[in-house]
Amino acid sequence: MDTYVGLLEGYHSRDNILRTISYAAGFASGAFKGKFAKDLIIIANQVSSARTVNRLLDDVLMWRETSDWGSSEKDAVSRRLVILGNVAIQLYYPIEKVAWAADSDILSLKSGPWWDAGTAAWGIYLLLNILRIVRQLILIRSKIIRLLKQRKLESPERNGEKDAEFIAQLKELKSSRRKEYLSLVKNIADLTMCINWLPLKGFLWSGRLSVAKNAFFGTVSSLIGLYLSIADYHVRKTNTE
Repeated sequence: MDTYVGLLEGYHSRDNILRTISYAAGFASGAFKGKFAKDLIIIANQVSSARTVNRLLDDVLMWRETSDWGSSEKDAVSRRLVILGNVAIQLYYPIEKVAWAADSDILSLKSGPWWDAGTAAWGIYLLLNILRIVRQLILIRSKIIRLLKQRKLESPERNGEKDAEFIAQLKELKSSRRKEYLSLVKNIADLTMCINWLPLKGFLWSGRLSVAKNAFFGTVSSLIGLYLSIADYHVRKTNTE
């Protein structure tokens, strides 16, 4: 219960909960027929709409989160990918605002092209993020190999201080690798949905996935996001105790 309440108190973790509910309802609708299936789709759409409205205030938040523009990245390739990804995601939010306003008849525009542009911006961001994660996995692998080689050369006491330091470093690298793998699967699942939503007939699987199949990938992505949020919450809680 404490974990659930803690997740609700955070913006991103709360959004992950709503995202999971939305896609899980859409995915479950494929297993039923009639009114219950329609009710599940209504739930999915309503929760998705709530998330869209909630994102209308995200511009400043995302600007703050991406304000370092990759300066914390020591690797030049990763830094460039972060910068390009930041540009794409910063474009997404104002585009989504226009699309939402057009859908709500606030602006006298066709919303379709704006939603498509937002989807394209999101897709570019996801692709760049996938490339960044792959790059990070390569770097982590190199660090692990280097650490193991150093361990063999030094051959410290098995119960000594050096050994404890080696174990701690290896554990941290493996933890980072596991998190990156989960993030990779999450981003690939999101990109799968994104391509399905693109208005590019004949391009890969664009427009070919059913609501339930598309929601399956959304559910996978959301569950991973929820797991990562829970893990981050426990880390923060441990650090503050």
